[in-house]
Amino acid sequence: MTASGFLLPNVLRRWLAPAPDSAAAEALRQGRSPWAHAVHLLWSAWIFVTPLFSGGYDLRWALLTLLSYPVFLLFYAKVITATRREAPRYALAMIALCFALLPWYPAALSYFIFGCVMLRTSGPRPMKRYLAQLLLLNTALIALALWIGYPWQAVAWLPPMTLVIGII
Repeated sequence: MTASGFLLPNVLRRWLAPAPDSAAAEALRQGRSPWAHAVHLLWSAWIFVTPLFSGGYDLRWALLTLLSYPVFLLFYAKVITATRREAPRYALAMIALCFALLPWYPAALSYFIFGCVMLRTSGPRPMKRYLAQLLLLNTALIALALWIGYPWQAVAWLPPMTLVIGII
């Protein structure tokens, strides 16, 4: 293997090293695995189930999943390993990923939910501020979804879902 073959994993490993005040570092201090939060990724199975309800599996879904899911996983890892101050940027990046893909990829709604929830888990913040962010983000998502032709029933469940999961 060439030197460049070792470079990417080392760069990635350094990039994902837990910051001292990250959620991963906090887990380590508590004697837990820094990746204990990864159990929540089981909910990302909805990305692979959504096509059953929205037109089926096709080449576009496969390509968008192959391109976007690794990016989503990187953002998820960065929320866990970044400083508490930087972590919300990666949660917002998940939401931006959803907004960018939503016209062609209904499964992107999962990225939105993860992003909203991860905004709360990325560090202590006033509940009023978090709820205001959720209201703003959900309003933007519903406006976008309705504008591009999603039926209101397809997105009406999002505000209560992000609110309940985010508060819990």
